[in-house]
Amino acid sequence: MDAAAFAVTVVLVSVSGVMAPGPLLAANIAQGMSGGARAGLKVASGHAAVELALVLAVAAGAASLAASPGAGRAVAFAGAAGLFAFAALQARDSLRPASGPPARGRGPLAAGMLMTGLNPFFVAWWLTVGLKLVSDAFDAWSAPGVLAMFGVHVWMDFAWLAATAYLAGRGRRMMPGRARTAVGLALSAAMAYFGASFLAEALGWAA
Repeated sequence: MDAAAFAVTVVLVSVSGVMAPGPLLAANIAQGMSGGARAGLKVASGHAAVELALVLAVAAGAASLAASPGAGRAVAFAGAAGLFAFAALQARDSLRPASGPPARGRGPLAAGMLMTGLNPFFVAWWLTVGLKLVSDAFDAWSAPGVLAMFGVHVWMDFAWLAATAYLAGRGRRMMPGRARTAVGLALSAAMAYFGASFLAEALGWAA
């Protein structure tokens, strides 16, 4: 297998996961509104830590365990609970009257880890689309190939999350108070929506 061609494939395939709207992006924008690009890098670091563990688990053959219905429902329930909690905190912070400079986003590293590890759709992506990338990399270059594949993928996460957090921070400084409140509440609603989606998945209501 040609390494350069495979790297291009990884980049093109990864776009479907990296730039997909979801709870991680919503949490990242919320963190970026107060912490800017630095908060985005921390969110990306938390995301990457969980993602690397999952990639290594898939490479080690743990996909069958992670894909079991019981494990999937447990992740979905935990993800729903986490998202509802984050949505409530975001709504509370958005409704607080502003006083002085904006506070730094609380826990962007933890937000990145939680919004990744408790997202069943993220896990499903690596157990389906990502599984082929892991398998091809391992078949061609063994464990070093899997790590190289992850490196080609994960830089996109850092670039995307840092850029969106930076834009969120810049936009916040230019928005009047009511607009900031509206954006914060919209992000809270987005996280609550994803939480409801995860809960529906866990209860078997999803189509």
